[in-house]
Amino acid sequence: GLKGWSGPRPSWRRRPIQAILFGAPVWYVTEFLAGVLLWRFPALKMSIAAFPLGGYNIPRSNELRALVEPYLEQPAELQGLRLVEGYCCDWEALQLSDVRAALNRLAHRMLAPAKSTLLVCGGPLWLCLLLHEQAPAVPVLAHCLAAQDLDLPMPLEQRVRWIQKRVLRLFGAGPPSPGSSSRGVLVQEDMQRTYYSMAFHFHPADKHEGMKFAQTGQMSFFQMPYIQARYSQRRATQAIFVREGTTKRWTLSLRGHLWFLRLKQLAGLLPAGSCCQIRFVKDEGARIPYPEIAEHRCAIFFPGVGHGKLTLHELRTMAMPTLFPAKALLYRVEDLVLDSEHPYSGSYDGCQADKPHALRSPAPWTFSMCGWRRHAYFMEWSSFYRYPYFLHFDSAAQLLQLLGATRMPELWALSLKMRSLNSRLRADEVKFWGDLVLALASAPSLAAVAPVGHSAASRRTSRKAFAAAPLASKLFG
Repeated sequence: GLKGWSGPRPSWRRRPIQAILFGAPVWYVTEFLAGVLLWRFPALKMSIAAFPLGGYNIPRSNELRALVEPYLEQPAELQGLRLVEGYCCDWEALQLSDVRAALNRLAHRMLAPAKSTLLVCGGPLWLCLLLHEQAPAVPVLAHCLAAQDLDLPMPLEQRVRWIQKRVLRLFGAGPPSPGSSSRGVLVQEDMQRTYYSMAFHFHPADKHEGMKFAQTGQMSFFQMPYIQARYSQRRATQAIFVREGTTKRWTLSLRGHLWFLRLKQLAGLLPAGSCCQIRFVKDEGARIPYPEIAEHRCAIFFPGVGHGKLTLHELRTMAMPTLFPAKALLYRVEDLVLDSEHPYSGSYDGCQADKPHALRSPAPWTFSMCGWRRHAYFMEWSSFYRYPYFLHFDSAAQLLQLLGATRMPELWALSLKMRSLNSRLRADEVKFWGDLVLALASAPSLAAVAPVGHSAASRRTSRKAFAAAPLASKLFG
């Protein structure tokens, strides 16, 4: 279980580690970070600072809500900030300066070095950077779950420069040294989203700003600690076609409607006694709980893009045998659903006649291409295809053929292999996050380091103190 052992709190130098979790929407930290940290440190002193709760800005799973409820706070400093569907912010009513001022007040109260050991931010990344600027002495662990500039109220080129300048300053400086600030670590969960930041260089407006650069961070495997349900096969006559995520939904497009109609038509033509019926979650009036989903014969998942945070990882956690589109099918769908305004669109790379000017250029070791070839290339980096044990289909007809050909004992054997993989992934993630928290907590604070301008004797003393303290890099590579 998640509550587990309730022994002494983790500490560093006889000082309890205190973590302040922050993200917009709040489920960026409750669903993905709080549970994993409590796995490793069940008695961790933790606070979750949230924008006003309600609507989309609430923990999304009932299974996790009871666990995180004692840690949730709604700071008065954030009460006046209006969100849009859980995301920051309502820019028709707010200015960026309003958000900065509110975060400054929050940092002064909750992130003072004497009170807080570690800031854990679930994103978007620009919001993490803005909050950390108000409390630069506190180590920050940023877990980037979405586009780094999501909803940042600046023109595209300006906001990219704004973020990359701060990313380089905070995450690109290496281990702390005398006179430097505490270390920050950037963790990203999705290879495809991370690759876009690696593969493209954005041109600086001023050539004297420095060299153009690209960046990436540590990689993490998603865990879903709030899901306790496991595959059970109680509804052996039904396969469940789960709902896709909210990013560029395939089912809402015209071609998506036609594809699903064709699938239902083909399923109706199957002879009596065939494998099973297909239950479409998109046609259900109410949300289906996880234990009920896990009872079905198998799951089918068809997203519109090659990256996502929830559904596929939830199915993997339930050890649910899953049918998933092959790369050759998914990259063609992604090519259809991504519009020219999407940050991963080729329109910013000179791929459209009406936008010939490229805002970014590919790194020298990447291919530069447009159209379907571009999506096929990036699909090779999709995290969806890192996991084994999924069954891939190229068409509606092959999907139905797989449903009919796969027997119950084979599906159960597949589920057992998925459970074994999940246990290894969980052990690796618990160690990864535990080492990361201890490494950041061990970083010397600004107060322990003599600032530039002090006497040579004081700087020598600070170097000796710094040398006596273990570096974060010795605990976390």
